[in-house]
Amino acid sequence: MNTRLAMTFKGYLLTIIFLSSSSTLYARWEKPEEASAALLFHSEYQIEKDGTYKEKVEEQLFIQNDRGRDMFGTRYLSYSKDVEKIENFTAHTNNGGQIFPIESSQIVDEASVSSVYGFDARYQITYSYPKVEKGSILVHRHTDHVLSTNFPG
Repeated sequence: MNTRLAMTFKGYLLTIIFLSSSSTLYARWEKPEEASAALLFHSEYQIEKDGTYKEKVEEQLFIQNDRGRDMFGTRYLSYSKDVEKIENFTAHTNNGGQIFPIESSQIVDEASVSSVYGFDARYQITYSYPKVEKGSILVHRHTDHVLSTNFPG
């Protein structure tokens, strides 16, 4: 019995020592010259009387280094197919004025989460930019047409 009590006490003691030991972590914001990419985002809304709307989106990503190429060469656009429709989707890579459009084979539109009672089915457009390198500008445009609103009236 004493051995069992000693093992329990030893376990508690080790737990207390582990939890009371402090680990210090340090972090800082990246300097602008260290950033992997810079984003220019523009959107315009056209709101209808019934609350539905269209949002025209243009996004430009300026790739600053190899990490940016790896992080942003493939992008994802999530939407709810039950209430919205993605229209006029285009994307391309601009390398010093030379334009490389995304081929339709590089765009995948599929369910990302199945519909569960009380929740909308989520879909995701996955697209990969061609010829991404340091200095590339990745451009995509689309219109998000929201067909129904959460609040009547």
